[in-house]
Amino acid sequence: LVDSGAVDNVANRASFPEYRLRESEGSQNGLHYLAAHIGKIKNQGEQLLTCRSEDGTPFKLRMQVAEVSRPILSVIRLTESGKEVTFRKDGGTIRDPTTGMSTEFQRKHGVYVLRMWIRTGKQAGHNPESGFARLG
Repeated sequence: LVDSGAVDNVANRASFPEYRLRESEGSQNGLHYLAAHIGKIKNQGEQLLTCRSEDGTPFKLRMQVAEVSRPILSVIRLTESGKEVTFRKDGGTIRDPTTGMSTEFQRKHGVYVLRMWIRTGKQAGHNPESGFARLG
């Protein structure tokens, strides 16, 4: 999900089990997120994912790990890294003004969704030759 209200990129540990979980500043400092339906959710650490957009653009994505129902992409983190994010009625665009590269996302069932490929395999976070076998 592409979320303009999320403070971090967050995924459940089970979403990307092949990626190493490591300590993050948030997990070391006891950071929690708030969810309307269950209250506090503990930050368990982070994972660095190797990804490709549907159009083939490669990128790395740092995800904080917490007990969420689906991966969440934070617009705040995207804009802090220099990206421009535009929302439209039917979807939107993430644009890197430095490279001019753009990635489109769709609006489905009232939420914004970015489809991307996640590198899989035992060496997913370390081996650039691994395949992109899973659409996230």
